[in-house]
Amino acid sequence: MFAILEALLTQVLKTQCNLKLMHQLLDDTQRGLKEASYGHIGSASLWETHEQMVASMQERLNAAEINARNDDGGLILTDLPDDCMWKVLLCLSDHVDIVSAGLTRKRLFNMSAEELLWRELCMFHFKYDQINKLLVKNKDSEWSWKTIYRRMIKRHGKREVYSDMIHMCQNCNNLFWKQSGHPCFDQESPPRSKEITPERFINLFVF
Repeated sequence: MFAILEALLTQVLKTQCNLKLMHQLLDDTQRGLKEASYGHIGSASLWETHEQMVASMQERLNAAEINARNDDGGLILTDLPDDCMWKVLLCLSDHVDIVSAGLTRKRLFNMSAEELLWRELCMFHFKYDQINKLLVKNKDSEWSWKTIYRRMIKRHGKREVYSDMIHMCQNCNNLFWKQSGHPCFDQESPPRSKEITPERFINLFVF
């Protein structure tokens, strides 16, 4: 597992992409190690070595600096027309990314403050009944969709979003990427699998 983490970190530092996700993965790993520090299998020194390895990865990630793009004359995001930029912002599922984008250019700032954008974000992360319950309870308050999102995110948290998910086959217990599939040993049973979230994946290695 730690070899996988090391490979992921190397790729993240090389491409300078998905730094935030790498932070979350290392934080979850460190948290899992600490929570299982009194019930793990193996020597205490080995477990301490694992914690030190993750801490070292976190230090390297924290020290990473994003290099500014050289002015090569190529197109940048703000060269796109408003309709295209709007589509890009609508694809962002994390409010942190939307706010960060708005801090780069005044034009993006104005677009990131649009009510429709925050309404779509609310509808993506939360169920209609959850939103309606909040609005009914505070029917005398004239809240913007951004304020509603802030209230909802504190109460319910964000919906987990991943480009691909690790699955566990219910027939042979193999782990595989959903988009890739896998050659199951049990050819007679119908294919069945369940999603493995990053947290559950880490917990597979905690005894």
